[in-house]
Amino acid sequence: MACRLIVSFLIVLACASIYADNDWKKFPDHDKYGIDKSQCVFPFTYRDKKYHDCTTDGDNGDWPWCSKDDAYIGHFHYCHDFRNSTIKCKKEYTINGKTFNGCAKWTTNAAYKRCKTDDDTYPIINCPPALDKPKSNYTRGRLPKCDPAYTALSPNHTMCYAPSDYGVEVPIDEDEKQAILDIHNGYRAEVDADHMFVLHWDDELAKIALGRSRLCGFDHDLASNRKSTVYKTLNGQNLVLTTDPYCYGPDLIDQMLGSEKPNFEYGVGCKGAGNCLHYTQAMISNLTRVGCARVQCVYPTRTECFLTCNYIESQYATKYMRPYETKLGAAKRCPHKKDDTGKLCECGPKICDQNTEYLHPDFCECRKTSTGRKKRDDEVESTIESGKSIVALSGIDMSTLLKRKRRGFNVLHGSKKN
Repeated sequence: MACRLIVSFLIVLACASIYADNDWKKFPDHDKYGIDKSQCVFPFTYRDKKYHDCTTDGDNGDWPWCSKDDAYIGHFHYCHDFRNSTIKCKKEYTINGKTFNGCAKWTTNAAYKRCKTDDDTYPIINCPPALDKPKSNYTRGRLPKCDPAYTALSPNHTMCYAPSDYGVEVPIDEDEKQAILDIHNGYRAEVDADHMFVLHWDDELAKIALGRSRLCGFDHDLASNRKSTVYKTLNGQNLVLTTDPYCYGPDLIDQMLGSEKPNFEYGVGCKGAGNCLHYTQAMISNLTRVGCARVQCVYPTRTECFLTCNYIESQYATKYMRPYETKLGAAKRCPHKKDDTGKLCECGPKICDQNTEYLHPDFCECRKTSTGRKKRDDEVESTIESGKSIVALSGIDMSTLLKRKRRGFNVLHGSKKN
Protein backbone atom coordinates (compact mmCIF):
# COMPACT_ATOMS: atom_id res chain seq x y z
CA MET A 1 0.00 0.00 0.00
CA ALA A 2 1.38 3.36 -1.03
CA CYS A 3 3.12 5.48 1.56
CA ARG A 4 2.26 9.14 1.22
CA LEU A 5 2.16 10.64 4.69
CA ILE A 6 3.25 10.00 8.23
CA VAL A 7 0.46 11.15 10.50
CA SER A 8 -0.86 10.66 13.98
CA PHE A 9 -4.21 9.10 14.69
CA LEU A 10 -6.98 10.40 16.90
CA ILE A 11 -9.79 8.07 17.87
CA VAL A 12 -12.60 10.17 19.28
CA LEU A 13 -14.16 8.94 22.49
CA ALA A 14 -17.54 10.03 23.76
CA CYS A 15 -17.27 12.04 26.91
CA ALA A 16 -19.44 14.48 28.77
CA SER A 17 -19.02 18.21 28.51
CA ILE A 18 -17.91 20.17 31.53
CA TYR A 19 -20.10 23.06 30.47
CA ALA A 20 -23.55 23.70 31.82
CA ASP A 21 -26.42 24.87 29.64
CA ASN A 22 -26.53 28.66 29.08
CA ASP A 23 -23.00 29.13 30.45
CA TRP A 24 -21.98 30.56 27.10
CA LYS A 25 -18.80 32.26 28.28
CA LYS A 26 -17.21 28.90 28.96
CA PHE A 27 -17.74 27.59 25.44
CA PRO A 28 -14.61 27.57 23.25
CA ASP A 29 -14.38 30.68 21.05
CA HIS A 30 -17.33 32.32 22.78
CA ASP A 31 -15.53 35.66 22.35
CA LYS A 32 -14.80 35.07 18.66
CA TYR A 33 -18.28 34.46 17.27
CA GLY A 34 -21.85 35.53 17.75
CA ILE A 35 -24.64 33.07 18.53
CA ASP A 36 -26.80 31.34 15.92
CA LYS A 37 -29.53 28.95 17.07
CA SER A 38 -31.68 29.35 13.97
CA GLN A 39 -31.59 25.63 13.10
CA CYS A 40 -31.93 24.36 16.68
CA VAL A 41 -34.85 22.44 18.13
CA PHE A 42 -35.29 22.94 21.88
CA PRO A 43 -35.69 20.94 23.92
CA PHE A 44 -33.96 18.01 22.26
CA THR A 45 -32.98 14.62 23.63
CA TYR A 46 -29.46 13.24 23.26
CA ARG A 47 -28.41 9.97 24.89
CA ASP A 48 -31.45 10.00 27.18
CA LYS A 49 -30.74 13.53 28.41
CA LYS A 50 -32.90 16.55 27.59
CA TYR A 51 -31.24 19.81 26.51
CA HIS A 52 -32.72 23.30 26.50
CA ASP A 53 -29.65 25.00 25.07
CA CYS A 54 -26.56 24.29 22.99
CA THR A 55 -24.02 21.86 24.41
CA THR A 56 -20.61 20.31 23.80
CA ASP A 57 -21.63 16.90 25.13
CA GLY A 58 -20.84 13.83 23.06
CA ASP A 59 -18.86 13.37 19.86
CA ASN A 60 -19.78 16.45 17.83
CA GLY A 61 -16.63 18.43 18.55
CA ASP A 62 -15.69 21.12 21.04
CA TRP A 63 -17.85 23.88 19.57
CA PRO A 64 -21.37 24.24 21.02
CA TRP A 65 -24.00 22.44 18.98
CA CYS A 66 -27.69 21.61 18.97
CA SER A 67 -29.90 18.97 17.38
CA LYS A 68 -32.07 19.69 14.36
CA ASP A 69 -34.59 17.12 15.61
CA ASP A 70 -36.53 16.59 18.84
CA ALA A 71 -34.58 13.37 19.38
CA TYR A 72 -31.01 13.51 18.10
CA ILE A 73 -30.46 11.24 15.08
CA GLY A 74 -27.09 12.48 13.83
CA HIS A 75 -28.07 15.86 12.37
CA PHE A 76 -26.80 18.89 14.26
CA HIS A 77 -26.02 22.58 13.93
CA TYR A 78 -23.05 24.53 15.32
CA CYS A 79 -24.34 27.36 17.51
CA HIS A 80 -21.59 29.79 16.54
CA ASP A 81 -22.52 32.53 14.09
CA PHE A 82 -19.53 32.39 11.76
CA ARG A 83 -20.84 35.42 9.86
CA ASN A 84 -20.55 37.54 12.98
CA SER A 85 -16.95 37.38 14.16
CA THR A 86 -14.64 39.62 16.15
CA ILE A 87 -11.70 38.34 14.09
CA LYS A 88 -11.03 40.69 11.20
CA CYS A 89 -8.66 40.46 8.26
CA LYS A 90 -5.78 42.90 8.03
CA LYS A 91 -6.18 45.39 5.24
CA GLU A 92 -2.63 44.75 4.08
CA TYR A 93 -0.09 42.05 4.93
CA THR A 94 2.79 40.12 3.41
CA ILE A 95 3.09 36.39 2.66
CA ASN A 96 6.35 35.04 1.21
CA GLY A 97 7.33 38.50 0.04
CA LYS A 98 4.00 39.20 -1.65
CA THR A 99 1.56 41.84 -0.44
CA PHE A 100 -2.13 41.01 -0.11
CA ASN A 101 -5.24 42.93 0.90
CA GLY A 102 -7.90 41.23 3.03
CA CYS A 103 -9.13 37.83 1.88
CA ALA A 104 -7.00 36.46 -0.94
CA LYS A 105 -5.75 33.25 -2.54
CA TRP A 106 -2.08 33.10 -1.64
CA THR A 107 -1.24 30.62 -4.39
CA THR A 108 -2.75 29.99 -7.81
CA ASN A 109 -4.04 26.54 -6.83
CA ALA A 110 -5.37 27.49 -3.39
CA ALA A 111 -8.77 25.95 -2.68
CA TYR A 112 -10.08 29.02 -0.86
CA LYS A 113 -9.07 32.46 0.35
CA ARG A 114 -7.28 33.23 3.60
CA CYS A 115 -5.99 36.29 5.42
CA LYS A 116 -3.80 37.47 8.29
CA THR A 117 -5.38 38.99 11.40
CA ASP A 118 -4.36 40.81 14.57
CA ASP A 119 -5.92 38.07 16.72
CA ASP A 120 -3.39 36.36 19.02
CA THR A 121 -5.22 33.02 18.97
CA TYR A 122 -5.89 32.96 15.24
CA PRO A 123 -3.25 35.01 13.40
CA ILE A 124 -4.39 33.40 10.14
CA ILE A 125 -7.99 32.53 9.26
CA ASN A 126 -9.90 31.08 6.33
CA CYS A 127 -12.36 33.07 4.29
CA PRO A 128 -15.10 30.47 3.75
CA PRO A 129 -16.83 30.62 0.35
CA ALA A 130 -20.10 30.37 2.29
CA LEU A 131 -19.65 33.93 3.55
CA ASP A 132 -19.84 35.25 -0.02
CA LYS A 133 -23.36 33.86 -0.39
CA PRO A 134 -26.68 34.54 1.38
CA LYS A 135 -27.27 32.40 4.42
CA SER A 136 -29.52 29.39 3.86
CA ASN A 137 -32.70 29.36 5.90
CA TYR A 138 -34.09 25.84 5.89
CA THR A 139 -36.54 24.92 8.62
CA ARG A 140 -34.79 22.48 10.95
CA GLY A 141 -32.14 22.02 8.29
CA ARG A 142 -34.48 20.15 5.96
CA LEU A 143 -34.92 20.63 2.23
CA PRO A 144 -38.30 22.20 1.39
CA LYS A 145 -38.94 19.37 -1.08
CA CYS A 146 -37.54 15.87 -0.66
CA ASP A 147 -37.81 13.04 -3.15
CA PRO A 148 -40.81 10.94 -2.00
CA ALA A 149 -38.72 7.83 -2.67
CA TYR A 150 -36.44 8.82 0.22
CA THR A 151 -39.22 9.84 2.61
CA ALA A 152 -40.84 6.46 1.93
CA LEU A 153 -37.69 4.82 3.28
CA SER A 154 -37.42 7.15 6.29
CA PRO A 155 -39.00 10.48 7.22
CA ASN A 156 -35.54 11.51 8.45
CA HIS A 157 -33.52 10.30 5.48
CA THR A 158 -30.11 11.93 5.09
CA MET A 159 -30.97 12.98 1.52
CA CYS A 160 -33.85 15.08 2.90
CA TYR A 161 -31.50 17.37 4.84
CA ALA A 162 -30.00 20.51 3.34
CA PRO A 163 -26.22 20.55 2.83
CA SER A 164 -24.19 22.80 5.09
CA ASP A 165 -23.40 26.24 3.70
CA TYR A 166 -19.78 25.60 4.67
CA GLY A 167 -19.36 22.31 2.80
CA VAL A 168 -17.50 22.12 -0.51
CA GLU A 169 -17.42 18.80 -2.38
CA VAL A 170 -13.97 17.56 -3.39
CA PRO A 171 -14.75 15.06 -6.17
CA ILE A 172 -13.07 11.65 -6.21
CA ASP A 173 -11.73 10.90 -9.69
CA GLU A 174 -11.44 7.47 -11.29
CA ASP A 175 -7.81 6.95 -10.25
CA GLU A 176 -8.59 7.78 -6.63
CA LYS A 177 -11.65 5.52 -6.68
CA GLN A 178 -9.47 2.63 -7.80
CA ALA A 179 -6.87 3.46 -5.15
CA ILE A 180 -9.57 3.40 -2.45
CA LEU A 181 -10.68 -0.01 -3.70
CA ASP A 182 -7.09 -1.25 -3.76
CA ILE A 183 -6.56 -0.24 -0.12
CA HIS A 184 -9.76 -1.98 0.95
CA ASN A 185 -8.99 -5.13 -1.02
CA GLY A 186 -5.43 -5.20 0.27
CA TYR A 187 -6.64 -5.40 3.85
CA ARG A 188 -9.32 -7.93 2.89
CA ALA A 189 -6.70 -10.18 1.31
CA GLU A 190 -4.51 -10.16 4.43
CA VAL A 191 -6.80 -12.30 6.59
CA ASP A 192 -6.84 -15.49 4.45
CA ALA A 193 -10.62 -15.87 4.67
CA ASP A 194 -12.41 -18.94 3.26
CA HIS A 195 -14.15 -16.51 0.95
CA MET A 196 -13.74 -12.75 0.78
CA PHE A 197 -15.21 -10.95 -2.21
CA VAL A 198 -13.34 -8.27 -4.14
CA LEU A 199 -14.88 -4.85 -3.51
CA HIS A 200 -16.10 -2.76 -6.47
CA TRP A 201 -17.15 0.89 -6.70
CA ASP A 202 -20.83 1.79 -6.51
CA ASP A 203 -22.04 5.25 -7.56
CA GLU A 204 -25.39 4.84 -5.79
CA LEU A 205 -23.71 4.22 -2.44
CA ALA A 206 -21.34 7.13 -3.15
CA LYS A 207 -24.32 9.42 -3.76
CA ILE A 208 -25.81 8.66 -0.34
CA ALA A 209 -22.35 9.02 1.23
CA LEU A 210 -22.08 12.48 -0.34
CA GLY A 211 -25.36 13.44 1.28
CA ARG A 212 -23.84 12.58 4.66
CA SER A 213 -20.53 14.36 4.04
CA ARG A 214 -22.30 17.53 2.86
CA LEU A 215 -23.93 17.91 6.26
CA CYS A 216 -20.47 18.58 7.78
CA GLY A 217 -21.65 16.54 10.75
CA PHE A 218 -19.26 14.89 13.17
CA ASP A 219 -21.42 11.79 13.54
CA HIS A 220 -22.79 8.81 11.63
CA ASP A 221 -26.34 8.89 10.37
CA LEU A 222 -28.57 6.02 11.43
CA ALA A 223 -28.56 3.01 9.11
CA SER A 224 -32.28 3.40 8.47
CA ASN A 225 -31.67 6.99 7.29
CA ARG A 226 -29.08 6.10 4.66
CA LYS A 227 -30.93 3.39 2.77
CA SER A 228 -30.69 3.53 -1.01
CA THR A 229 -33.83 3.79 -3.12
CA VAL A 230 -32.20 1.19 -5.37
CA TYR A 231 -31.21 -1.41 -2.76
CA LYS A 232 -33.60 -0.53 0.12
CA THR A 233 -31.55 -2.51 2.63
CA LEU A 234 -29.41 -1.43 5.58
CA ASN A 235 -25.97 -0.42 4.38
CA GLY A 236 -22.86 0.06 6.48
CA GLN A 237 -20.81 3.21 6.89
CA ASN A 238 -17.33 4.40 7.79
CA LEU A 239 -16.71 8.09 8.40
CA VAL A 240 -13.31 9.78 8.69
CA LEU A 241 -12.56 13.36 9.71
CA THR A 242 -9.22 15.03 9.10
CA THR A 243 -7.88 18.56 9.50
CA ASP A 244 -5.28 17.81 6.83
CA PRO A 245 -6.12 19.89 3.72
CA TYR A 246 -4.54 17.16 1.56
CA CYS A 247 -7.39 14.81 2.53
CA TYR A 248 -6.44 12.02 0.12
CA GLY A 249 -9.04 9.26 0.34
CA PRO A 250 -6.78 6.18 0.00
CA ASP A 251 -4.47 7.47 2.74
CA LEU A 252 -7.38 8.09 5.08
CA ILE A 253 -8.77 4.59 4.48
CA ASP A 254 -5.33 3.06 5.01
CA GLN A 255 -4.82 5.00 8.24
CA MET A 256 -8.29 4.13 9.51
CA LEU A 257 -8.04 0.40 8.84
CA GLY A 258 -4.39 0.17 9.84
CA SER A 259 -4.98 1.88 13.19
CA GLU A 260 -7.94 -0.35 14.08
CA LYS A 261 -6.74 -3.73 12.83
CA PRO A 262 -4.60 -4.37 15.98
CA ASN A 263 -7.70 -3.69 18.10
CA PHE A 264 -9.61 -6.61 16.56
CA GLU A 265 -9.50 -10.13 18.00
CA TYR A 266 -11.12 -12.70 15.73
CA GLY A 267 -14.14 -14.38 17.29
CA VAL A 268 -14.17 -11.91 20.19
CA GLY A 269 -14.50 -8.48 18.61
CA CYS A 270 -12.96 -5.21 19.70
CA LYS A 271 -10.37 -5.20 22.47
CA GLY A 272 -11.76 -1.84 23.58
CA ALA A 273 -15.26 -0.37 23.37
CA GLY A 274 -15.99 0.09 19.68
CA ASN A 275 -12.35 0.66 18.71
CA CYS A 276 -12.34 -1.77 15.78
CA LEU A 277 -15.78 -1.32 14.22
CA HIS A 278 -14.58 0.63 11.19
CA TYR A 279 -12.16 -2.20 10.43
CA THR A 280 -14.76 -4.95 10.90
CA GLN A 281 -17.25 -3.09 8.71
CA ALA A 282 -14.73 -3.09 5.85
CA MET A 283 -13.86 -6.76 6.47
CA ILE A 284 -17.33 -8.30 6.03
CA SER A 285 -16.65 -11.12 3.59
CA ASN A 286 -19.94 -10.80 1.68
CA LEU A 287 -19.36 -7.18 0.66
CA THR A 288 -19.05 -6.58 -3.07
CA ARG A 289 -19.69 -2.83 -3.31
CA VAL A 290 -18.60 0.41 -1.66
CA GLY A 291 -19.01 4.08 -2.56
CA CYS A 292 -17.29 7.07 -0.94
CA ALA A 293 -17.59 10.86 -1.04
CA ARG A 294 -15.48 13.72 0.32
CA VAL A 295 -16.38 17.23 1.45
CA GLN A 296 -14.26 20.01 2.92
CA CYS A 297 -16.10 22.05 5.54
CA VAL A 298 -14.41 25.45 5.68
CA TYR A 299 -14.94 27.66 8.73
CA PRO A 300 -12.96 30.82 9.56
CA THR A 301 -10.79 29.15 12.21
CA ARG A 302 -11.00 25.50 11.19
CA THR A 303 -11.16 23.26 8.13
CA GLU A 304 -12.69 19.80 8.51
CA CYS A 305 -12.55 17.27 5.70
CA PHE A 306 -15.07 14.42 5.81
CA LEU A 307 -14.66 11.17 3.89
CA THR A 308 -17.75 8.98 4.09
CA CYS A 309 -17.83 5.43 2.71
CA ASN A 310 -21.08 3.48 2.49
CA TYR A 311 -21.00 -0.32 2.08
CA ILE A 312 -23.64 -2.53 0.50
CA GLU A 313 -24.13 -4.43 3.78
CA SER A 314 -24.30 -3.29 7.39
CA GLN A 315 -22.88 -5.10 10.41
CA TYR A 316 -25.07 -7.52 12.35
CA ALA A 317 -25.21 -7.46 16.13
CA THR A 318 -22.57 -10.22 16.34
CA LYS A 319 -21.17 -10.04 12.80
CA TYR A 320 -18.31 -7.76 13.83
CA MET A 321 -16.89 -10.59 15.99
CA ARG A 322 -16.50 -12.83 12.94
CA PRO A 323 -16.91 -10.76 9.78
CA TYR A 324 -15.33 -13.62 7.80
CA GLU A 325 -14.54 -17.34 8.24
CA THR A 326 -11.07 -18.90 8.42
CA LYS A 327 -11.82 -22.62 8.70
CA LEU A 328 -10.55 -23.77 5.28
CA GLY A 329 -7.90 -21.32 4.15
CA ALA A 330 -7.55 -18.38 1.77
CA ALA A 331 -10.19 -18.44 -0.99
CA LYS A 332 -10.81 -22.18 -0.57
CA ARG A 333 -14.53 -21.66 -1.21
CA CYS A 334 -13.89 -20.08 -4.63
CA PRO A 335 -11.18 -22.18 -6.31
CA HIS A 336 -12.43 -21.19 -9.79
CA LYS A 337 -13.05 -17.50 -9.03
CA LYS A 338 -9.86 -16.37 -7.31
CA ASP A 339 -8.52 -12.92 -8.07
CA ASP A 340 -4.90 -12.25 -9.06
CA THR A 341 -3.75 -12.39 -5.42
CA GLY A 342 -5.25 -15.84 -4.99
CA LYS A 343 -6.80 -14.71 -1.70
CA LEU A 344 -10.04 -13.03 -2.79
CA CYS A 345 -13.12 -14.23 -4.67
CA GLU A 346 -13.95 -12.27 -7.82
CA CYS A 347 -17.65 -12.19 -8.63
CA GLY A 348 -17.65 -8.60 -9.83
CA PRO A 349 -20.15 -6.15 -8.28
CA LYS A 350 -22.91 -8.79 -8.19
CA ILE A 351 -25.39 -8.57 -5.30
CA CYS A 352 -28.30 -10.74 -4.17
CA ASP A 353 -31.45 -10.25 -2.12
CA GLN A 354 -29.97 -9.82 1.34
CA ASN A 355 -33.07 -11.21 3.03
CA THR A 356 -33.51 -14.48 1.13
CA GLU A 357 -30.37 -15.16 -0.92
CA TYR A 358 -26.61 -15.48 -0.71
CA LEU A 359 -23.92 -15.08 -3.36
CA HIS A 360 -22.17 -18.39 -4.04
CA PRO A 361 -18.44 -17.52 -4.10
CA ASP A 362 -17.39 -20.12 -6.69
CA PHE A 363 -20.36 -19.99 -9.08
CA CYS A 364 -21.13 -16.29 -8.54
CA GLU A 365 -24.83 -17.13 -8.49
CA CYS A 366 -27.57 -15.95 -6.16
CA ARG A 367 -28.91 -18.97 -4.31
CA LYS A 368 -31.78 -19.28 -1.89
CA THR A 369 -30.93 -19.70 1.75
CA SER A 370 -33.15 -21.98 3.82
CA THR A 371 -33.36 -19.75 6.88
CA GLY A 372 -32.89 -16.32 5.38
CA ARG A 373 -30.64 -13.65 6.81
CA LYS A 374 -30.93 -12.59 10.37
CA LYS A 375 -32.13 -9.01 10.48
CA ARG A 376 -31.16 -6.54 13.14
CA ASP A 377 -33.94 -4.69 14.85
CA ASP A 378 -33.74 -0.98 15.67
CA GLU A 379 -32.54 -1.59 19.21
CA VAL A 380 -29.61 -3.68 18.06
CA GLU A 381 -28.81 -1.19 15.31
CA SER A 382 -28.67 1.63 17.83
CA THR A 383 -26.43 -0.39 20.12
CA ILE A 384 -23.92 -0.98 17.35
CA GLU A 385 -23.96 2.63 16.23
CA SER A 386 -23.62 4.14 19.70
CA GLY A 387 -20.46 2.16 20.30
CA LYS A 388 -18.86 3.26 17.06
CA SER A 389 -16.56 6.27 17.37
CA ILE A 390 -15.68 8.53 14.48
CA VAL A 391 -12.08 8.22 13.36
CA ALA A 392 -10.44 11.63 13.34
CA LEU A 393 -7.07 11.84 11.63
CA SER A 394 -5.46 15.14 12.52
CA GLY A 395 -3.31 16.97 10.03
CA ILE A 396 -1.10 20.01 10.08
CA ASP A 397 -2.95 21.69 12.97
CA MET A 398 -2.47 18.84 15.43
CA SER A 399 -0.98 20.88 18.26
CA THR A 400 -3.71 23.49 17.98
CA LEU A 401 -6.40 20.84 17.74
CA LEU A 402 -5.18 18.99 20.81
CA LYS A 403 -4.83 22.21 22.78
CA ARG A 404 -8.34 23.33 21.90
CA LYS A 405 -10.09 20.05 22.58
CA ARG A 406 -11.82 19.92 25.94
CA ARG A 407 -12.79 16.27 25.47
CA GLY A 408 -10.87 13.01 25.86
CA PHE A 409 -8.83 11.44 23.06
CA ASN A 410 -7.10 8.14 22.61
CA VAL A 411 -4.02 9.14 20.63
CA LEU A 412 -2.30 6.45 18.62
CA HIS A 413 0.97 7.21 16.87
CA GLY A 414 1.94 5.22 13.83
CA SER A 415 3.43 5.47 10.38
CA LYS A 416 1.88 4.22 7.20
CA LYS A 417 2.82 0.98 5.53
CA ASN A 418 5.37 0.83 2.76
